[in-house]
Amino acid sequence: MNPRTEALTEEFKQWLDRYSPRRALQSNEKAMGAEINALMRVILKMAPVADYLSWLEKVTTQLDYQMKTSAWPTVSEVGAACSNVNKSRSLSGQRTAVTTIPATIAARRMNAGESVSDGWLYGRDAVALLRTGDVSSDLMRKYRSSLYFSTKKIYGEEKARLMEEGWIARHDAAERLDQVAASPPDGEPFNRMPTSPEDEFAA
Repeated sequence: MNPRTEALTEEFKQWLDRYSPRRALQSNEKAMGAEINALMRVILKMAPVADYLSWLEKVTTQLDYQMKTSAWPTVSEVGAACSNVNKSRSLSGQRTAVTTIPATIAARRMNAGESVSDGWLYGRDAVALLRTGDVSSDLMRKYRSSLYFSTKKIYGEEKARLMEEGWIARHDAAERLDQVAASPPDGEPFNRMPTSPEDEFAA
């Protein structure tokens, strides 16, 4: 699985966890798996090559707005949302660098009390978002609490706690990776290699 497919699949499944399989699928795990694969085929077919997580957030946000029940969306509903987002991107053209930064968009939505995908609450995107300082710890706690209680309402307390433990573990791992990336390299300072006689006299 390539990084694009893996990232889109992980993010979409996290969003899907907020809803319930349709009644006809609930007692058939094989059918549920097939339905998820069918939904992912639409996502992967219509997602852009670059900036795909920001694109997926727009798709899931549109689905959130149009959902009338707590059941999973259908393939046609997901396809329509993807198509609408792509049309909007095509009409709006290239945006400025400031407004296309995904973390900036997520921060603006959260400060306005709007919904964001779960990836902005836990994990690598959440770490990047908190690092900007555009979202307070109290606001992040509020959104995380809302995610937990909405999950509890759908799946019950036991499963909600297990899912929360998974989110926290994923976020802790992302924080550790971020700290490693920000740390200076160990060992001796880098020694330049002269490539010509003049280089020997360079400061």
